[in-house]
Amino acid sequence: MEKEAEGEKMNSNSSREELDKNIYSWLGLVSYSCTNESLSAIVEGLDLQPKDSVLAVAGSGDQAFAMLERGCKVKLVDRDSYQLDLVKLRIEALQSENQDLFFKSGDGGFFSKHRKEYFSEKTRLESIRKNLCNLEILPPQDIFEIPPFEAFSKIYLSNAIDYLFSKEKPYYFTRLTELLLPRGLIYVSNSDCLVTTELDKTSFIDLISSHLKIAEDLTEKAKKHEFELRPSCAWKPIVFQKVQA
Repeated sequence: MEKEAEGEKMNSNSSREELDKNIYSWLGLVSYSCTNESLSAIVEGLDLQPKDSVLAVAGSGDQAFAMLERGCKVKLVDRDSYQLDLVKLRIEALQSENQDLFFKSGDGGFFSKHRKEYFSEKTRLESIRKNLCNLEILPPQDIFEIPPFEAFSKIYLSNAIDYLFSKEKPYYFTRLTELLLPRGLIYVSNSDCLVTTELDKTSFIDLISSHLKIAEDLTEKAKKHEFELRPSCAWKPIVFQKVQA
């Protein structure tokens, strides 16, 4: 029996060492090892509820983990397969209750400390661990190319719109409404992303007004949390709500 227990312990240690090695490998490959946004801004700006279904850009996965604490269902998408693999490794770290491994980040600076402080609060990680069954990772693809076979109550876009060609922004942004339930929300991390070579921010918002309107109260909540995290160079989040036909 002692030998069996010793063998199980060795296998467990081996698995942890392998997971640790894998995370370090992926941290060197990804563009985002931790979020550079306020996680409180995202969950408050989207007004997340247990009944919500969320389509979210994956990035480092921090945003999705923060959403899971609220009990909602989350589908993650990213065109970068390395980012998705990093999220999967962090899921494994959570499942094995290896918090040190979950907290590893290639950043090591301000944002790495922010994510550790956020996820270390009270029983936050335990709540997230219990809700991992609500998380689904989609195959690598662009969020703007997802077919409208399913509708979501919330979409977390991060700053993905900034990677579109200028002329494409209004079209692809309004196309996201096909994925939204009535009165659904879209969270954009930085409203400056809406500016194009042809349109300023106000003109862009006017152009999409038949599909989306600004959710003023939620936008202000998100801005407040971003400013509290980083007053000197905060993101400028903006939250849109689908206009009812």
